[in-house]
Amino acid sequence: MKLASASLAAAVLAAAVGAQSITLNGQTGHVNVYLGQSVTFQLVGPPNAPGLWAFDVSPGPVVVGTTSIPLGVTPFMLEIMGGAPLPPTGVLTVTFDLPPIPALEGTTLYTAAAFVDPSAPDGFSVTNGLSFTFVGTKPSAGGDGATLVGEPITLVGSATTPLQPNLTPSWVVSSAPAGAIYVLDHADTFRPVFTATTPGTYEFAVSYAGGFPGQELFVDLALIDVYDVTFTSPVDGSFGSGTFAVSGTIAGPTPSSFTINGAPAALTPAGPGVASFSVASLTPAPVGQTALVSATATSASGAKATKTVTRLLGAGQAISTPALPAAALRVNGLSLDPLEPFVEQLLGSIDFSSIFSAIPPIPVANVTAPFPPGFVIFSATVQPQSFTYDPTVDLDFAPGTNCGVATTLTFTNVVITSNVTGKIFNVNYAEQAIITATSAVISGDMVFVTGPNGAEVQMQNSTATLNGFALTVTGALQSVSQLGTLQAGLQTIVETALASSLQLLPPLVNPLLATFNAQTFDLSGSGVPLTVGFPLASFCYDAAGITAGLGLALTPLATGTETPTLTHYRTTPGATPTFGATTPVLALPYTTAVSMNDDTVNVLFATLTTLGTLNLDLTGALGAVALDAGTLATALPNAGFEAFAPATPVTVRVRHTAAPSLTLAAGSPAQGVSDLPNVKVAFYAELGTHAAPVFEASLTATSTVGLSIDPVTQAFTLTPIASASTTLVETDLPGYSAAAATAALNTLLQPVVAQLLTALSAAPVPTGGAAGVQEISVAGDNIAFYF
Repeated sequence: MKLASASLAAAVLAAAVGAQSITLNGQTGHVNVYLGQSVTFQLVGPPNAPGLWAFDVSPGPVVVGTTSIPLGVTPFMLEIMGGAPLPPTGVLTVTFDLPPIPALEGTTLYTAAAFVDPSAPDGFSVTNGLSFTFVGTKPSAGGDGATLVGEPITLVGSATTPLQPNLTPSWVVSSAPAGAIYVLDHADTFRPVFTATTPGTYEFAVSYAGGFPGQELFVDLALIDVYDVTFTSPVDGSFGSGTFAVSGTIAGPTPSSFTINGAPAALTPAGPGVASFSVASLTPAPVGQTALVSATATSASGAKATKTVTRLLGAGQAISTPALPAAALRVNGLSLDPLEPFVEQLLGSIDFSSIFSAIPPIPVANVTAPFPPGFVIFSATVQPQSFTYDPTVDLDFAPGTNCGVATTLTFTNVVITSNVTGKIFNVNYAEQAIITATSAVISGDMVFVTGPNGAEVQMQNSTATLNGFALTVTGALQSVSQLGTLQAGLQTIVETALASSLQLLPPLVNPLLATFNAQTFDLSGSGVPLTVGFPLASFCYDAAGITAGLGLALTPLATGTETPTLTHYRTTPGATPTFGATTPVLALPYTTAVSMNDDTVNVLFATLTTLGTLNLDLTGALGAVALDAGTLATALPNAGFEAFAPATPVTVRVRHTAAPSLTLAAGSPAQGVSDLPNVKVAFYAELGTHAAPVFEASLTATSTVGLSIDPVTQAFTLTPIASASTTLVETDLPGYSAAAATAALNTLLQPVVAQLLTALSAAPVPTGGAAGVQEISVAGDNIAFYF
């Protein structure tokens, strides 16, 4: 029994000793505690037992009686309980915020506690020993970087451990060029975005804000070099061919190296903080009809910033003088005959008498005798008075010469009265002359000219003939031998007046051209702030129908942001569109056909580029591929996506710096070539509070395309068939280099080419009200749509 009692006592004692414990943040042994974080100690011992809790820089142990205490006793010892009892539960929990004081960083402390315990051999029991080291939470400002003026760059900060809710990063620009203009957004996050319009070196300091005194002592620095690279030649989007000179300036910190298209280029001082560069002869490898020029400045930290411009190979035309004709509208089998009754009705309402009564007196005869002086044998001055005819006027339109419209007006049962005054053998007379004719036929050519409101008609080569002419006179005129002279003069006056009356026709016909002149498409409903008009510029009437030549009128309804100012668009040698009697491939008759040349398409592209409507925001996807930082970190290693949580969505933003272009060339399946010069493709990590730019690249591409048209929206569809592209990385996240993954990036961006071509499908087609496209054909530099 004594043996059993001894064993039981030992077991109880062991249980009592094991119940004494100390933990830090739930751990025993050694713990790292982060300055600026919350810490929790928990003591477990006999309920209500008085205790001593000590800390020291020495782990001990110290032996008291027969008990070993796992703690040293030095002059630095700190005891905090002072004999106070444990709670009735036997558990004491202490939580407090650890001040982020730099002097504590790296210090290791040891702690243990002892409690009054009469059952213990020495009258007290001891907890386990615990050690902990203060670890600094100094923020990191990340690597140094480089960028261009106006181009945002994301600073890559971090913390040793997740911060408490009352601690946030705080970024400031601690050093900047004199008079610098810049913006630092989201300075209370670890991914602030910096944009400067002043070149130079900027120093950034990150510390912690909120929480504890002394947190401002935890500071880290980063440098961003901002360069301003300006090309004086070539200008982005300018036209030319072959070898050309490259020149410009660079402002900002002196780069450790400077290259043009990868080759070292010398810099010549050109003023404080400014250097010039010049390459007399550059022959870059073109991509399609685009030659890319890149200038790269490498900062002292090794970060790179690249500025790219494009030289467009070929010829350009000023946007202010678009192609003419821009398009042609052909309507087969359309006669002007249906217009005749309508115009005849309008002619019937005209007071032709007023035309004649407005004619001033006209001398038609003056026969004098040689003696006596001033003796008049016969004279006659005619003053037309009235013009009457049967109520109906017959109008006939027929194809004329040189695409004009032969126009004939016929008045029947014409009666014209005139007053005739003069002298017979020096005796004054005043009589009336009445002309009758079975018909008066007026003919002329109606031709089309460009006026302020589009195409207008003019009458040319007007003539008039009186058929069945008869003259009746009264009084003294009946016996005048010069009556034949009077009759001829009267006929000339009347026929001249009738011929001039044909000028009444244009004011009647011009309003009927409004349908053609008003071929205008308002694209604002589809998100494009632009109206595109195809005013009537020419008109050709032949036996088979009508062909209308159309101009181009562009009216921007808004101003784009982040868009270039373009002055020219690509042009190609032009050819006048022709239309056969049937569609060229299917040999089917058509009602309406529309032709547009590629110059017209290109001036539309240039206008849409300046409006910014061709820019894209591919939210969370690149083509059919969903994008996040984790996916891209795998596809493009070291491009900067590793700096973000893998699930962070990534947005691709696309903007044009020069106008895309289309060059038509008949073929199958390819019917043209589309060039996409110097498209800026920027990747942004979407952080919820803001979008952080990761890097920006320049994409230049060319693609053979097939063409089709949507019969409902009348919009082009350009389908890529074979594409070639090149990609240059322009700016990087500090500490990363996307250029190392350029080949993979170029492959990744291929869906952008297709999406850009889709975005170009905004060029409307003048249809003349027709619908239902039968086919499309390309001839020369024109594309024809047959309805």
